[in-house]
Amino acid sequence: MSEQIALTSREITIAIIPKVTGVLSILGSGYIASNVLRDEKKRNKTYHRLLLLLSLCDMISSFCYFLSTWPIPQGVNVGWRSPYHYQAVGNKQTCTAQGFGIQFGVTSALFNVMLSTHFLLVIRYNYTERAIRKLEPYMLTAVFITGMGLSVPGLFFQMYGNTNLWCWIGPNWSLCDELGLERDECVARAYNQRWGFYYGPLWTCIGLIVFAQALLFLTVRRMEVKMSRYSTSWRSIERDNSKKKVANKLKRSRKVATQACWFVVTFIITWLPYTTIAATGRFFNPHDTGGFIALLMIVLCQPSQGWLNVLVYHRQTVTSVIKRVAKSATERPKKPIQKKDEPDKSMNARKDAPVAEKIENERRASFSEDAESCDNVNGVEQTTTELTTTAEVETGDENADLNDIYGTM
Repeated sequence: MSEQIALTSREITIAIIPKVTGVLSILGSGYIASNVLRDEKKRNKTYHRLLLLLSLCDMISSFCYFLSTWPIPQGVNVGWRSPYHYQAVGNKQTCTAQGFGIQFGVTSALFNVMLSTHFLLVIRYNYTERAIRKLEPYMLTAVFITGMGLSVPGLFFQMYGNTNLWCWIGPNWSLCDELGLERDECVARAYNQRWGFYYGPLWTCIGLIVFAQALLFLTVRRMEVKMSRYSTSWRSIERDNSKKKVANKLKRSRKVATQACWFVVTFIITWLPYTTIAATGRFFNPHDTGGFIALLMIVLCQPSQGWLNVLVYHRQTVTSVIKRVAKSATERPKKPIQKKDEPDKSMNARKDAPVAEKIENERRASFSEDAESCDNVNGVEQTTTELTTTAEVETGDENADLNDIYGTM
């Protein structure tokens, strides 16, 4: 009873929210993973395999966020008023396991870098699926070696411990006592470890992703400039065919670049609050308003990458459905309201029927007289149709690589 009395509503709120956002993220990442695994075509594409591995890694870290305060040993505190944590029932082993799982979540950030690299290679450097597939083993090896290299040392250096919200890289008071470090020195040691093994690599990932997205933007912009150089005149069929090729490639490239941009947005929403708040170099306390808002932003955003990725994954589908619903709602025909004093238009229509029939007969007679001259026009139209079909086939070949790499996005 004394434990419950000592806890405040803010501490309880901060302990419960990660369980909600963590479950949503697990469900979102699980959906993407199952969607890729059930589709043979998607399993054979590097883009979808990167999404699959990103989702699986995110499920691990999201599960650890879902555990929240459960793995924390009771009675251990880092600067909060209460010596207890809400529903903390763990021990040193469970706390270390949760800390390792959360730290391994940096692998998700590395996979985001690989996704941005994939988009850049396809759009800017015109890599085909076959060429990217040759690079895939190197990409995956780099991600997992870096991820394990940033996570495993924490086990040997005893870095994982209670950080109030969950277990992660935090002050190890017993080890600091053995090393003869003061409390402030112990906290500073924990922050140095965070920057070396987490925040530093994470900000490097953010910089690489933003840089790749900027190159994508410049590439699409260059294609738009190239498109504007073509004349809108229909006198040159060859120029018109080239214009169609560039227009279709631009449309597809813009679509892929937009998808990449939205993945970057979800990445920044997930990771930026925690890293920005960490730049202050202090542990926040929920008992003051500023500290509570900062901690609330962390528990809302940090575990949320999985369900945000689902929104991006099906962005085109959701957008098209919304557009169709909006279009059907706006184009619904309205029944005209007939005023009492207004004469019945159907009666006038019946009276004018003979006149309309006479006009129609005259039009048909005129059409028969001009049938011979129309043969020449039909010949021109047939030639134009053949040329247009050829242009469409060539345009399809121009975008074959993008369709093969991404399928329907």
